[in-house]
Amino acid sequence: MKRTSAAHTALTLCFGLCALLVRGCSHQAIDMKAPTSPPANQWLRLAPPFDDSSLKQPQWKLVLKPQQPVAERMLLTVAWVRLTGTQAGELTGGPHGDAAGDTVPYLLRAVGSPVGTSGFHVEVRPDGDVLVEGGARNHYALPIERRAIVAWLNHPPREVYVSFSVAE
Repeated sequence: MKRTSAAHTALTLCFGLCALLVRGCSHQAIDMKAPTSPPANQWLRLAPPFDDSSLKQPQWKLVLKPQQPVAERMLLTVAWVRLTGTQAGELTGGPHGDAAGDTVPYLLRAVGSPVGTSGFHVEVRPDGDVLVEGGARNHYALPIERRAIVAWLNHPPREVYVSFSVAE
């Protein structure tokens, strides 16, 4: 009986130590499987290769978190919406003084992550296709969430492509 008890104690200590080490090595105390917004993967739309050397990077701002539900309702059935300057200011927290005079604000779909984010990148092709890339740096798969950005463009988007990637 003592042998079983000693073996049981040693095994319990071993499992406890392993659990402590794994817990201590974790990077974040976030449930990675917890949903953070409606299915963000519904907004993903992979782009054909953007190999054109004349890509432009428009000025843009992320929609403020408290305004995100408003933006999501506006983007419920479409990938972009033309905005007034007032609407753009309300969604982003103020006027965008750096935008060129010949540009118009457009609300665009985007996908990001609530953890490990490294931001967004927006590119516009000469034909009007827009690529909105969200990204994060992490060693593990991350939850994704719907986000929205306001981009100041010279022309309405022809197509909006949305992607998200994780790099180590």
